[in-house]
Amino acid sequence: MDSTTAAALTAHLERFMSPERIARLNAVLENRTRQLALVLEDVYKAQNASATIRTCDALGIQDVHIIENHSPFSLDAKVSMGSCQWATLHRWRESGGANTDACYTALRDQGYRIIATAPGPASLSLDDIGLESRCAFVFGNEEQGLSAAAIGGADACVSLPMYGFTQSYNISVSVGIVLMHMSARLRSSGIDWRLSEEEKASLRLEWYRTVVRSDDLIEKRFLMNSQA
Repeated sequence: MDSTTAAALTAHLERFMSPERIARLNAVLENRTRQLALVLEDVYKAQNASATIRTCDALGIQDVHIIENHSPFSLDAKVSMGSCQWATLHRWRESGGANTDACYTALRDQGYRIIATAPGPASLSLDDIGLESRCAFVFGNEEQGLSAAAIGGADACVSLPMYGFTQSYNISVSVGIVLMHMSARLRSSGIDWRLSEEEKASLRLEWYRTVVRSDDLIEKRFLMNSQA
């Protein structure tokens, strides 16, 4: 669909929405970012996966990359609370055990620096991570953590401080700590972290389609009439 038709369709769908809903969606769009992204490698517990996506939505982080080398990804609707319909989920599951490499290649093509969350002597703190380029933070599964390929292929590693007897955080907690910290740093910086007008227009149409009931029928009729 070309940009002119997409804009006309967006305006048409808007007719079926309340002013309050339109204002709310536009306000959220203004706080969305692609400067940060979340990557989940073989996370298999639905509660954890859902909680991380809910965190991304709450923090205005649009993109979640889901790597499925060995473990299928599933969601718990009670935990996600509808957040999946607002986030953009990228599934990496077509390349056998090489999905991590495929995901990393795509992220780098989009200008992301890949940061693996893994403890070690060379690991950085979150404050050491520069914000000049986009950052994708990678988290591993609940038992083994990140694969050797995920760690070895990353541009840097970060670890979180711990002061008790426990050796690790729950993955959803780790995601919350990292993304909250980095989001706060990003939003207080002078970096232009917001979406472009083109990105906002694309997401606006996607969200309008989600909100408007029977949007497929409305859209079909609109397109038929516009081509008549």
